Amino acid sequence: MRSRREGSRSFQDTTPAGGAGLVRRRAALTVKIAHSVLLLVMASAATLVLVDGISGRRDVWLTLALLVVGVEAVVYAANGLRCPLTSLALRLGDPTGHDWVCERLLPERYVLRVAPFFAWVTLLGLLAMGVRWAVLGTP
Repeated sequence: MRSRREGSRSFQDTTPAGGAGLVRRRAALTVKIAHSVLLLVMASAATLVLVDGISGRRDVWLTLALLVVGVEAVVYAANGLRCPLTSLALRLGDPTGHDWVCERLLPERYVLRVAPFFAWVTLLGLLAMGVRWAVLGTP
């Protein structure tokens, strides 16, 4: 009978041995770290758009958040609605391709719903800005 540890895949199981394997593991680790940081940046930007949309606050942070979310939307759409870092991580030998934040905090069935969730958060923030502008006359 195989133990749970033996049945699971990890970076070490999916990359070749030797110097090339070490380079691939380091590259996969770098991509995974970057993916995690970018997820936190994107989640923060989407949340800021929602909060500022509801509160009516307008500042440079909102402008930056809208720019970040806009660039991410273009990159995501241009890649067929799939994060390009997921594809890169998979090619480098990561068994899931996902960032550490989602892997550790969410069940697998929710990991693929993170991007659509934050898209809706952003859209709700933009809708709140539109409502404030239409009803209250403030942008």
